[in-house]
Amino acid sequence: KYGFGLVSAGQKLYMFSGFPYGIPLGELHELDVTDPASSWVLVTANFRLSRYFYAMVSDSKRLIVHGGQTFFFGSSGFSGFSDVLVLDPSSDSESLGWSNLAGEVSGTAPSPRRCFRVASDGSDRIYVHGGQTTLGVFLDDLHVLDVPEWNWSEIDATTDQLPQGRCYHGMAFGADGRLYVHGGISVYGLLDDFFAFDPATSAWENLSIAAQGTPPPARYMHGFAAAGSGIFVFGGLGSAGPFGDLFVFNITNQTWVNLLGSNVIGPWPSARENPVFAFDGVDKI
Repeated sequence: KYGFGLVSAGQKLYMFSGFPYGIPLGELHELDVTDPASSWVLVTANFRLSRYFYAMVSDSKRLIVHGGQTFFFGSSGFSGFSDVLVLDPSSDSESLGWSNLAGEVSGTAPSPRRCFRVASDGSDRIYVHGGQTTLGVFLDDLHVLDVPEWNWSEIDATTDQLPQGRCYHGMAFGADGRLYVHGGISVYGLLDDFFAFDPATSAWENLSIAAQGTPPPARYMHGFAAAGSGIFVFGGLGSAGPFGDLFVFNITNQTWVNLLGSNVIGPWPSARENPVFAFDGVDKI
């Protein structure tokens, strides 16, 4: 399936919904990453919450889902969500399930959209960027959800180096506390640009200008994750088809390195579009 979310919480991976066999399902599965012999286990299922191309993050113990697309289409395009779902998989409740926070979340939520990106700053804030509206318009807005207060707000950037509207891009928080955005697709086609957003100053910086090394070619629907001092890019779809390469950007020396053909050992994943990346918080992606 595709369009699903994958996050780590504690010592487990969680995978929710997605689009298999023509119909998106509302199933949540978990995998114990500490046990090499473990397999995926169904945690809960709710067809009414089924969706794909949504966003899912973890605040270390809870799973938080925002937005996404259903498989129902209308005269104005796809049917989208702007809701917030929360689930604590460690709960001992016999009726474990998602809580829809409709009516509890204040502020101005992002409009319904698909193919947007979301990232947690590791504390109490979740950022939503870009995506595409029901009418196909590419968005460049940035919203933040304050989790303790459950309040949405839109961020007004203090610089003019804004990433253009896009979807299917890569986004993650780096170890330096900045939010990194890479590539995607826009009204002008595939993108290979690279930006960093500083939450402390609300300023964007175009890193494509000063970054050293060999950057990834233009792509969208690629794997994107931060681990240690690196920002990793894997696969995705380019103008000639899917990629099977792996790049890392070193935050410290601002340099890109192509790891394909390097001393990376073990079986290499095949070329693919829309891979899902998740960092376990320790030493694995």
